[in-house]
Amino acid sequence: MALRNEIDVGHVSLALLTRRQLGIIHAYTDAAEGAFREMLDRVLDAVAAGVWKIEEFNDPKPSSTVLGIVERLSPHFGHEVA
Repeated sequence: MALRNEIDVGHVSLALLTRRQLGIIHAYTDAAEGAFREMLDRVLDAVAAGVWKIEEFNDPKPSSTVLGIVERLSPHFGHEVA
């Protein structure tokens, strides 16, 4: 979450990092990918075995935050969409 919020898609940083700093981030993301893959495998195995159930998503309505963002964009880009 810290990387997402400060460096990646949450709040993009354009700061120039040193080669060492970038190496640290890449090493972490490589490790995180393996840990996530292992967790996902355990979840899928548990679901397949009937031990765990994934709750179905039933709320297709966008949040008020999402609707507000779309409305803010609308004056600038709404004319391009019918």
